[in-house]
Amino acid sequence: MEPQPLLIEYSFRLQDNSKELFTVRLDPQTLETLPEAKAEPLPHWTKLSFSQCASCPLTEASSPHCPAAVNIAPIVRRGEKLLSFDVLDLQVTTAERVISQKTTAQRALCSLMGLVIAGSGCPHTALFKPMARWHFNKNLFVGSHALSIYFPSNNLWP
Repeated sequence: MEPQPLLIEYSFRLQDNSKELFTVRLDPQTLETLPEAKAEPLPHWTKLSFSQCASCPLTEASSPHCPAAVNIAPIVRRGEKLLSFDVLDLQVTTAERVISQKTTAQRALCSLMGLVIAGSGCPHTALFKPMARWHFNKNLFVGSHALSIYFPSNNLWP
């Protein structure tokens, strides 16, 4: 039996009482995001050739689209009606807990995008996958502290 994906739901309740629900599905073994069941056509800006990062090791032959851009495309599409300073009620639900907060659309979308970029399959964000799984504040501090020790001890600072 195949393991069930890890689900993280972001529910945005806007001031007009409308609701936007974003469900992120993570593969439990790789911690990579799983594609949406009914994905829409990808925007042109997701193509690797559109604006490939200077240090990106991917090639158009192996990956015609930027994995991070592919992952944020549905969020950008659905979040375009929000203004960054809009206040909303955010509820993040996982199997372990529910966290609620009144925040701005900008901060809520930033958290959601950080999650999907970490699990996108981008070679440069792969080291953040464990933080995608445990991305709440109390774990973020410990993870960030561990990384601050790991990078200097392995001569990985730029």
